[in-house]
Amino acid sequence: MRALFCIALLFTTCTAWAQVRLNVSVTSPPFLEIVDIGRRQYYNNTTKNGLSPGLELDNLFAREKDGLKLHFSIGAYYTTQSFTAGNYTDTGTYFYNGYNYPYSENQVSQINTKLINIPIMARGSFKISELVENNRVGFELGIVTSAFLSYHLAEAASLTYDSANYYGLYQSYATDQANLANGLGSKFTFKVVGGIFVYVNRFFISGRFDIASLSNLYAKQFNANTWQVPPGYSLYQQASTEGRMKNSFATIVVSYRITSK
Repeated sequence: MRALFCIALLFTTCTAWAQVRLNVSVTSPPFLEIVDIGRRQYYNNTTKNGLSPGLELDNLFAREKDGLKLHFSIGAYYTTQSFTAGNYTDTGTYFYNGYNYPYSENQVSQINTKLINIPIMARGSFKISELVENNRVGFELGIVTSAFLSYHLAEAASLTYDSANYYGLYQSYATDQANLANGLGSKFTFKVVGGIFVYVNRFFISGRFDIASLSNLYAKQFNANTWQVPPGYSLYQQASTEGRMKNSFATIVVSYRITSK
């Protein structure tokens, strides 16, 4: 009985993989990508790297009935990102000894990452026309796992205030930087994503958007005890206490099937 089960499982697996299609893919830079760090503060995506290249195995475990089709895909994309928060000057006054004194405060925090995005998607579709081979439109839903290759954090903060020559001009400045991921596997994030896609012959295009973050962009390797920027002026440290660093984005995926199937 066990041998029969193993043979049946092997047959099912071979049948599924016999239909697999290999795609060369690219992902566009994300649209309106931000990282919410609480208190109405955000890291904005300042990526300038352009397209993210990748490969994708599509049409896994395909099932079709009455024109409706369900199948799965798995891919891998190399991506670099750069997020910046702050980089602005906040001015105001503080009250001391019966007087209001002007002050100026500047904070900036930047995260640069290199990572591999691994989307595992379930795709449901139906045929558009009988006149064109392999044409379909449908929806996709799945999990994107991000495995970080590097995660570099740099921060700087300054505070300047003038006590109307009572204490003179006071200025303080602090800066620090560190790599918070050391090689593939040192940090992972997970996200639920959805999308709408179209197949036409060998071409595939999808508009993909995030639905929910299942993990935190904040790195546990961060050591607040040795960080030179004080907690009150470090946007990264504030993000760890004000709430999870939630990443939101939308992107476009374009693929070309290079196999004959």
